[in-house]
Amino acid sequence: MKKAVWFILIISFGFSQKAYDVNHIFLQKNLFKKKFSDELINGSVYQMFDDQKVDLGKIKNGRLDGKWKFWYASGSLQEERSYRNGTRIENWIRYKEDGDKVYQINYHNNSMISEIINFASKTKFIVKDNENFTIISFEENDTFILSNGEIVDKKYHSGSFISLTTVKEKIGTISMKMPKKVKSYFTNGKINRLEFFKGFDDYSIEKKEECGNGPACKKIIKELGERTVDEYVNKLESYNFR
Repeated sequence: MKKAVWFILIISFGFSQKAYDVNHIFLQKNLFKKKFSDELINGSVYQMFDDQKVDLGKIKNGRLDGKWKFWYASGSLQEERSYRNGTRIENWIRYKEDGDKVYQINYHNNSMISEIINFASKTKFIVKDNENFTIISFEENDTFILSNGEIVDKKYHSGSFISLTTVKEKIGTISMKMPKKVKSYFTNGKINRLEFFKGFDDYSIEKKEECGNGPACKKIIKELGERTVDEYVNKLESYNFR
C-alpha cells in the first residue's frame, strides 16, 4: 500500500512539473493543447529569449490558471495577468518598457471588468456594463479630480465631464477663436452649468455660466452631442479583447 502511494506521488509530482514552450501550444475551443496532438496542456509554460528560458505561467487541464507574466525582449516586465480556471480575475497591469504603467484592469470573479485605469490619458472607468459607467479624469498626483461623470444608457447623465471647445477672445484689436477646456455639469441628463478653465494646464476657473438658453451652453450641448459617448464605449470594448 505504501509503495502504491509513493508511486502515485512520484507520478503526480513529475506530471505537475511538465513544461511547454509557448510556441508549441495552441488554443482550440477555449482549451490549450500541445501542437500536433490532442494532449491538453498541464504544467508550466515558458518562452525562450535567446538562450534564456523564462517562465510565463501555468495551465491546468487546458485552461490558464494563476499569475501570468509577459516580458519585453529587453527583459523588463510587459504585463501581469491573473486567471482562475481560464477566467480573468483580480488586477491586470500593462507596463511601458521603462516600467511606467500604461493601464490597469480590475476584474470581478466572473471575468467582467469592474474598473479600468488608463495612466496615459489619466482616466478611470468604473464599469457596470458597456453602456452604463462612470468616467473619472485626474491629474498627475491622482488626487486632483478634473471630472467625475456618469453615463447611463450611453448618454451623459449626471456629474461633470471635461471637453474641448473654442471661445472668441480679443487679442489687441483682433478677435480670434481660442481652444478652451470646459467642465460641463449634468443632472438627470440635462446640462445645468459650465466652468471654463484658463488654459490647457491651468485648471483655475476663468468664468462660470449657469445654463438656460445661453449660446455657450447650446454650443457645448451641440459639441457633446457630436462627440457622443460612443468613443468611451469603444474605448471600453477595446480593453476586452482577450
